[in-house]
Amino acid sequence: MSAWADMLLVLATDEPTSLTDAYAVLKLYAADRPQGDARIVINQSPGYPAGGRTFATLERACATFLGRAPRLAGIIRRDERVRDAIWRQTLLLTRHPTSLAAIDVETVARSL
Repeated sequence: MSAWADMLLVLATDEPTSLTDAYAVLKLYAADRPQGDARIVINQSPGYPAGGRTFATLERACATFLGRAPRLAGIIRRDERVRDAIWRQTLLLTRHPTSLAAIDVETVARSL
């Protein structure tokens, strides 16, 4: 299905399995859409520097093995208020609009 997307957003965390899965999706997308626009969102990051390092790891693997590197769409910081919104079955941006994660989600959305 990603072959039909004009832009592919891939969410990844710093967990090794997440990075492996993200790379696999990016590899398939690169094969299907050589000129496609793939972007990465780093989720549940302890902070922007750590998120940047996570992105750099994925970017380096893609550049080395796929011959192209995805762009960073943004970093969403780890925030306990996300858990609260999930438990209460309420949108994060409604329940905690000023939380760190909500601010980061809005920043990513605006950048797209």
